[in-house]
Amino acid sequence: MRKSYPFFAAFLAFCALSNVAVAQLWKGYDLVLNQGDPTCSFVDTSSVLLYLGGSFTKVNGVETVGVCSFDGTNWDNLAGGAPIWPVYTIQKFQNKIYVGGGNGLASWDGITWDTVTYGGVVKSLYPINDTLYVGGFGSIGSTGLHTLAKWDGQTWSEVHGSEALFQVPKGNVDAIRTYKNELYVAGNFFTGTQRDLIKWNGSEWTDVGGGIQGGGMANLVDMEIYQGDLYVAGDFWQLNNGTPVNNIAKWDGQKWSPLGWGVYTGGVGDLIVYDDKLYVGGGFVEAGGIPAKTVAYWDGYSWCSFGGNIANFVVNMAVFHDSLFIGGFFRVLEGDTIELFAKWVGGNHTDSCLAVGTESPVGNNVEGVKIFPNPVTDRLHIRSEAGIIYEANIYDIHGRKTGTGTGTGTGTGNAKEVEVNFENIPRGIYLVRTTIEGKLHTEKIIKY
Repeated sequence: MRKSYPFFAAFLAFCALSNVAVAQLWKGYDLVLNQGDPTCSFVDTSSVLLYLGGSFTKVNGVETVGVCSFDGTNWDNLAGGAPIWPVYTIQKFQNKIYVGGGNGLASWDGITWDTVTYGGVVKSLYPINDTLYVGGFGSIGSTGLHTLAKWDGQTWSEVHGSEALFQVPKGNVDAIRTYKNELYVAGNFFTGTQRDLIKWNGSEWTDVGGGIQGGGMANLVDMEIYQGDLYVAGDFWQLNNGTPVNNIAKWDGQKWSPLGWGVYTGGVGDLIVYDDKLYVGGGFVEAGGIPAKTVAYWDGYSWCSFGGNIANFVVNMAVFHDSLFIGGFFRVLEGDTIELFAKWVGGNHTDSCLAVGTESPVGNNVEGVKIFPNPVTDRLHIRSEAGIIYEANIYDIHGRKTGTGTGTGTGTGNAKEVEVNFENIPRGIYLVRTTIEGKLHTEKIIKY
């Protein structure tokens, strides 16, 4: 599945893998890249090829600029690779493979490359019938268009007045998707009134259920439809209404829902549906309250970890030959040297699962209680107009109290306002359980 992460360049290192390696859960392939890692993938079901894109310039010692193909056994350098570099996104349109990247858009007809437009940054491609929607950062090649445009194979045009929409500032578009006959656009941008996620409803651009927050602007990198709902993922903390969601959220066309605790402490790099489950890859270490290092899946009710110990960020995933493949910055899987690209061979194995609801875990809350600020950075205030606060305890996502006494997570006072010191508490999502004259008030908060 396509997804680009040029800003992870600090993680990139020389890769060397000379032999096929098989771990208990993952199988590695004979893939040697130089100058970079794979950051996006695409499966062409008609030619039965998996395309891998990234910032590399050679595959197995052969010149291959930014993109190669894999038939399940062998790698092909596609006549030396693309005329643009690095490659951030790959799609098929009008029987050609299109690649977008750091300096434009190009197409491959199976024999030769053609530069469609040169310059700018193309980060997302999404075909709808006879139109290829193109999202990027700044100018899109030499088209004179910015951030969002469409290509019909011959001419370029803006998307429903998108040129005026993205003027302040332009930002970047990382994902494009249709859902319930509306066009959704996600990324890291500000239109002047809307941030990071918008939709075209047939007559105007609007926000989506109030929008998403991520410490200023969110960074939304992927969208996927699963069980009739639209899932949005990336690096963000909460909805604009204050509901914590932690890097992934579900939209049903009318309202947002969290997926339990979401995933943390890192963000999401890619989403894909496989085997009736929604697979999530990224840089996180837990999902829904269970350890899940960089990969997990969601079945609509539960979070499950399954991949064992993956040592670094999973950036892209693909379903190829009825199997799940992952690509990323990893060098070790399950203790074996399996670098950059791997196939899941673990069958139905799971490390652990935890069933969660999609609503915030709150108790029978008491009216007249205010807990602020949320998110919190250092001092949390609990104010009651409903009676005396006898105790306020802070619990992490595992249900563990973070400590006792002021400064480690518990405030006491027999007063109508209690202060809790969060300075030494790690970033994450917590529950505040407050006892007010024998009644329990519970709220979820975020520590930045």
